[in-house]
Amino acid sequence: MKIQSTIVRQNWNGDGKDDYLDCGQFELDSAVCSGPPNVITIKGTALPYNSAIRQTKKSKSWEAYNLKGIAEEMASKSGMSCMYLSSHNPYYQRVEQIEASDISFLQTLCHRAGASLKATNNIIVIFDQAEYEQKDVVKVIQRGRSGGYSKYNLSSGKADVQYTSCRVSYTDPSTGEVIEGIANSKNYDKNDPSSQRLEITEKVSDESEAKELAEKYLRLKNKYENTVSFTFPGDPKLLAGLAVTLKGWGPWNGKYIIKSAKHSVSKSGYTTQISLRRALEGS
Repeated sequence: MKIQSTIVRQNWNGDGKDDYLDCGQFELDSAVCSGPPNVITIKGTALPYNSAIRQTKKSKSWEAYNLKGIAEEMASKSGMSCMYLSSHNPYYQRVEQIEASDISFLQTLCHRAGASLKATNNIIVIFDQAEYEQKDVVKVIQRGRSGGYSKYNLSSGKADVQYTSCRVSYTDPSTGEVIEGIANSKNYDKNDPSSQRLEITEKVSDESEAKELAEKYLRLKNKYENTVSFTFPGDPKLLAGLAVTLKGWGPWNGKYIIKSAKHSVSKSGYTTQISLRRALEGS
């Protein structure tokens, strides 16, 4: 059973206008009956549990493929389409899928490439995190009464999330040649003895690929140094992948990316809870 879900915010601002949030298409996953009073609770999933892309574990060698090609082939075999929204498209001479479902393996490749993956309306969507961080902000969250939020939570940590540089290196076993690439954050200072470098050993074909991979790993490790969450009155414009700016929050000030947006409708009303991570800048 297919379910199409939309949240309608009717005349919220008293101007006679309605706002809509298209939540997408889902497949009925479970139905639970309880009572009294009689209640039926249904749950749906954007990526059906009985889909081969999610359920079937397989082992396969992918040779002479790029990430977009792998995603498109997996989607096509499951009756889905693929939307690839990234200028970065890693090429693999050979990569092994070992006893893993297609979607799990694809998530691993996207994670390594610094890309995000989601399924919506029978479409697999892949987008580059760094490119989305450059987009204009959709909201400024000011500390205080004018901020519009009802709850907030801010956290900061340094363990394994505060590297100033990353080096990716690979030694070709046939020639003994060492290929390496280095990426630095905007806070990198070669004379600072406290600077931390992330060392990665991974197969690469040239210096350019090594540097590109170093940038992805540096972003991957550092992006959760500062994390924040807010709860607002329901706002259909707040969606995962969009950018917001924090002002008046001291060390948490700056540009953030919405990591997830939870839109809830209940007897208490309509609320939106967003989880954020800081947008990163590098050199």
